[in-house]
Amino acid sequence: MGRTTAVIDNGDSVLLDALPVGVVVQDRRGVVVRANEAACATLGVDASALVGASHLDAPWPAIREDGSPFPPEEQPAIAALRTGEVQREVVLGVHVVPRGEWRWLIVTSQPLPGVGVMSTFVDVTDRIENWRRLDRRLRIEQLLRDVAHDMMHLEGDALDGSVTRVLSELGEMLGVDGMRVFVLDDEHVVLENPYWWSRSGGGRVALCSRFDLPALTRLRDTDGAVFHRDELPEPAREELALLGLGDAATVLAVGLVHDGDEFGSVVCTTDGRREWSDDDVAIVRHVSALLAAMLATRRAARERQNAERFLATIVGNSADVILRVALDGRVTYVSPNLEKVTGYRPDELRSLDSVFEIVHPDDRDLASERFTALTSGAWTRDDTPRVELRIRHAAGTSLWMEITGDLLVEDGVVTGVVLNARDVTDRHDQQAALEEVRRRLAEVWEHSPVGMAIVSLDGEYLAVNPAHERITGHREEDVIGRHVSMIVYEDDVDALIAATLRMMEEGGTRTEVDARLHRKDGETAWGRIGISLVTDADGEPLYAIGTVEDVTERRRLEGQLAFDATHDSLTGLPERTLVLELLGQALTSARRRHTSVAVLFLDLDWFKRVNDSLGHSAGDEALRQLAARLQSVLRESDVAGRIGGDEFVVLCPDLAEPGDVWHVADRVTSIFESPFTVEGVEVFLSASVGVSVSDGKTDAEELLRQADAAAYRAKRRGRRRYEVFDEELREHVDRRFDVESALRRALETDELTLCYQPIVDARTGKLCGMEGLVRWYRPGHGLVLPPDFLDVAEDAGLIVAMGARVLEVGCAQLAAWQRGPWPDARLSLNLSTRQLVQADFVEELARCIERTGVDPCSLFLEITETSLVEDLPTTIPIVEAVKEMGVRFSIDDFGTGYSSLSQLRLLPVDVLKLDRSFVAQLDETGGAVIASIVQLASALDKVLVVEGVEERSQMSALLALGCRLMQGFYFSRPLSAVDVERILRGRKR
Repeated sequence: MGRTTAVIDNGDSVLLDALPVGVVVQDRRGVVVRANEAACATLGVDASALVGASHLDAPWPAIREDGSPFPPEEQPAIAALRTGEVQREVVLGVHVVPRGEWRWLIVTSQPLPGVGVMSTFVDVTDRIENWRRLDRRLRIEQLLRDVAHDMMHLEGDALDGSVTRVLSELGEMLGVDGMRVFVLDDEHVVLENPYWWSRSGGGRVALCSRFDLPALTRLRDTDGAVFHRDELPEPAREELALLGLGDAATVLAVGLVHDGDEFGSVVCTTDGRREWSDDDVAIVRHVSALLAAMLATRRAARERQNAERFLATIVGNSADVILRVALDGRVTYVSPNLEKVTGYRPDELRSLDSVFEIVHPDDRDLASERFTALTSGAWTRDDTPRVELRIRHAAGTSLWMEITGDLLVEDGVVTGVVLNARDVTDRHDQQAALEEVRRRLAEVWEHSPVGMAIVSLDGEYLAVNPAHERITGHREEDVIGRHVSMIVYEDDVDALIAATLRMMEEGGTRTEVDARLHRKDGETAWGRIGISLVTDADGEPLYAIGTVEDVTERRRLEGQLAFDATHDSLTGLPERTLVLELLGQALTSARRRHTSVAVLFLDLDWFKRVNDSLGHSAGDEALRQLAARLQSVLRESDVAGRIGGDEFVVLCPDLAEPGDVWHVADRVTSIFESPFTVEGVEVFLSASVGVSVSDGKTDAEELLRQADAAAYRAKRRGRRRYEVFDEELREHVDRRFDVESALRRALETDELTLCYQPIVDARTGKLCGMEGLVRWYRPGHGLVLPPDFLDVAEDAGLIVAMGARVLEVGCAQLAAWQRGPWPDARLSLNLSTRQLVQADFVEELARCIERTGVDPCSLFLEITETSLVEDLPTTIPIVEAVKEMGVRFSIDDFGTGYSSLSQLRLLPVDVLKLDRSFVAQLDETGGAVIASIVQLASALDKVLVVEGVEERSQMSALLALGCRLMQGFYFSRPLSAVDVERILRGRKR
């Protein structure tokens, strides 16, 4: 309510105009103060015509559903103002004057305290018109049943009056101005006009005795012809005038024919020009057939006496029970089969005071009422001389009987009634069961969320349910009689037919196919279409029942999921899995066509600086621009993909010559010539590009690895260039592959070991701790140093397993020293960034400390400066969690990274290990740098350890600069655990 008031107070017309329903706001006096666009469009007036009008002078009149005027003061808005209550879903008709038409609305009026009332309405004209058409159809069907009934049971004046009534009602329903029946007499000589109806009430036309007029012949011989007077030649108009039809603008004539005999015509006339629908013509034809049957019956009246004798024979052999009943209800005659049907002997029934005694108590009132109505001649249109009721069988059970009655008239006096009683117990039970089934089926048909259709074997729609219209947008009347290809795509219709034939061949009962649908609004939808065939008793198909479910959204989601699973979410380019699949397909095609396939591997140079300086969002935008540029310079057959953070590939299939790849490579490198504009900043990017070309034997994985290796060499040779994979690089890759394979075995067979290099206080010579260094004694190759296998372990993803092994062995050794010769032992172990960011690293470290029993405060984990500052938001929380356990951290190779002073101040580390490169260049300038680092470490309260001290002079110079803790060959080379134990025990002695 608060929002509504705000809209009124603030004049927020945008919200009201956005609503799809009509909205009119009136103040407490009933004066319109606001009307949205939907309201103006529905009422056919401008807002200026509505605003300011009161309920008494509103520019649109209204009527009720029955057509009576709707007083303004009783309209829902005013009623809501008067009562203060919501007037919900009131149906009223509105005359839209500019368009000259009536529209039906469903209106809800909501009081607005302190404001007035707001009315919302929806145009339901089409829905009401559909119901009216349905009602008209039902009324006509009832009329036809009445005609059929009257033709069978009435005679003489009663029948004539019934026919005239039928003509008047039929004329009203069909909307014509006149109905006439022209009949030939028994000799087919004189034209009669016994039945007629006119909307104007005019009298019967003069009779014409000429039966051979061409116009009459045309009227008599047709089963439904339409004549437009203005289209007929003059002679034909004169003939119609002789028949009293000269004033009619349009004439519909249907011949009265029964069993090949012509009796005349039924003629419908309209004062204005009219086009007749097939349905309306069929209705007139049906009435004509019934009238022809009546005339035939009259013609046969002369043979009634013979017919009665014949009827007596029929009665004697009929399965029905025929009774003659006096006006007081006594039975005076029963047919011979009475006992067989009811169990009563004829004399038993005749001895009763009234036939109603054998009627079921619950049905006696109905039987008495119908009997009285029949004998008194008080039948009305809604009554019928046929009734179904229960009688008591002589055995005590109940029978359902269909009873038809006719009056016995002697000398014009009603003396009794003849009743025909037929046992319909089985039919009644079956019909009751069938009606229940039909009711349930109708509910399913009408309310099912699944679209349903009945389709002929030729593929034409016979019927559709509301859900089908909702899914496809096509109304039932638009599709009936049309082929399913009106809605289902033609290619998919073929697939549907093929699936149906397959189902029939395999003896199945249902098949389903996904197909594209032509929606009414022009959009394409996906439907899951099911087909079930309905067969006759011999198994021959009669028609098909189809179902359709809208699976558009599901198909879209499946397609999106499939795309997302194989494409990079940032650039939309294929990811590694899809790249390898496409590359494999290209290689297969190339071997068949004797062509080549090339792969370009792009590794961006220093791209991390973009993220660090401008932020990750800027980096993402640069990657998106790069992907767009890359695709713009490729051939139509080339494919670009993104397989890593800053790694892209280009697949070049079907190269006629291997050298053709250089044209592609030149275009690819050209995209880096101009800067990228990211968030208003110009950024220059470059890439190290590796190129590999297939040799007819290489598979997709290998070809991609070759391009990666070539890109790595381009990066090592200065970046901003491209390199091709050649034999030299192949040998290098083979060596790395050999090392990788051997390293995997080494982890399985425990070939890795630790050596320990002392950390010494150079002033006192005291042993302060050890650094654990991993070594690999490879069988058949001897000692393999870390530079020859650590990079391979990192690239192959083995570094985590290797780090876990080093951590386990190192902690176990440290615990042994602490329990033995070196209680205050300290140990530093190198840690890979990959190992640090593992999800379970902190838990694994805690379990390792618990298993080995080591004092966590004596354990130092070393990580390089570059690795630590590379992703501070990720690494710092992990480091802090480890430090809470008591474990301390060291920055290895300090001074070679690019951490800022602000970053260094925030790093949760305890030790800075100065890189050996500073010691190797120890001179006057180098000494000043080291002195600054000493001061910096002191200011930050960090312990400084200098690595790579190999000479006494270096040690002396470092001591002079304030350095105390050192390690290097001058003090000791890396030692085995046994050698360390020996030294420790020697010192202890």
